Amino acid sequence: MESNGKTQVGQKLLQLKKQIEDEKARQSELKGELRNIMGQLEEEFKVDSLDGAAKLLESMQADLEKYKETIQEKLKKAEQLFEGEEE
Repeated sequence: MESNGKTQVGQKLLQLKKQIEDEKARQSELKGELRNIMGQLEEEFKVDSLDGAAKLLESMQADLEKYKETIQEKLKKAEQLFEGEEE
């Protein structure tokens, strides 16, 4: 019975070792992906940190909202002009 217990412990240790190795491989993969993404951020948007990317995103969203408001105002004026021509 004692050797059976040792075998089970050995198998469990081998399983844990494999899990650790798998997690290390996954961690390396994720680090590589992060490097690629950060490289893209720097190349495309001249941003070198996640904080910088967040600030840029906020700025871009604010600009987008301004453009949206401007377009809505111009559409409203165009509709008013169009309605005035029909009368």
